[in-house]
Amino acid sequence: MNWTDVMSLAELAEHGKAVVRNGGRQILLVHSEAGVFACVNRCPHEGYPLSEGTLTDGCVLTCNWHNWKLNLANGATLVGGDRLTRYPVRLEAGRVWLGLSPPDPDRRREESLAGVVRGLEDLDQQRLVRETSRLSRLHADPADAVRAAIIWAAERLEFGTTHAIAGAADWLRLFDRRSSSLEEKLAALGEILGHIADDARGGGHYPGRWNEVEFLDSVEREDEIAAIAQLRGALVAGLTPDDLLPILADAALATTPASATR
Repeated sequence: MNWTDVMSLAELAEHGKAVVRNGGRQILLVHSEAGVFACVNRCPHEGYPLSEGTLTDGCVLTCNWHNWKLNLANGATLVGGDRLTRYPVRLEAGRVWLGLSPPDPDRRREESLAGVVRGLEDLDQQRLVRETSRLSRLHADPADAVRAAIIWAAERLEFGTTHAIAGAADWLRLFDRRSSSLEEKLAALGEILGHIADDARGGGHYPGRWNEVEFLDSVEREDEIAAIAQLRGALVAGLTPDDLLPILADAALATTPASATR
């Protein structure tokens, strides 16, 4: 860890907040009854300076621009979405030291991809584009966000694909076009991610978990969707056609619901 002496603890305690600059970064220091905290001075939502925010409960900082509430102790966003970037703090001999080692790019990439999945789940178009932009700044492949989205959607789309998947190829051509600006590239990826999120919204998980009794009950109830999901689950579980043949025969010959006989 690369520790840097940034200011005296007494000075920070007097003012409650301070902004220090290091390597082009603005870092907010906060002194409260809950401790001393350090984070980026930009709200993860739209970049409003958090030094203008309001502190409550010792470690909850509210951005006064859109009311995002950020937990300085663990980086969680209580109202909003994206996590807050924080820095380690060490107090020594009346001084405040910050751990300013460069973040691990692999860890940041995984965090951004996790943020993409959360954005898909919440149908949060803005977050999807923000996380994709972060991937670009990390010099990672922003198209990794599309791969993550397709993997996420795979078990949520009953028939395995939609127009969102088919149309992704055209948007990716726009993304790859040499003349496309960064904004156009991010917009192209945002169209893909938003469409996938919308198509998978409220969907179940396919395939379902295989359960023979539930499968037979689904057939008896003529619940085709549930029965097909169960069969897909059987294939994922490794059952072969030979395994399924006697079960299908039971389903065809049954005269009472499976739950009444098993």
